[in-house]
Amino acid sequence: MDDALAVKAKWLGDSPDEDFPEPGPNAAAKVTIDYWQRQRRLDTGKQPSDAARWRMLEACLEDPRFYYGDLEYLPDTTLSHDRIKQFLV
Repeated sequence: MDDALAVKAKWLGDSPDEDFPEPGPNAAAKVTIDYWQRQRRLDTGKQPSDAARWRMLEACLEDPRFYYGDLEYLPDTTLSHDRIKQFLV
């Protein structure tokens, strides 16, 4: 329990932590969105890989609670645009 609380405190903290791992491909949508929101909020300069950008898109479609600034992390391709249009229909 103490370990879980320490991880939560570290996650919610406002200081950048270079060792905090990026969520993997099987991470929950909320975890992926929260991770990249934190990177943006702390202005770490960290940029997601192409695979992470696609995971972020899927996460936003699974759990559409994101901020306008998160859109910069989504892939900017015709395929991603089509995926978003399909979601909105």
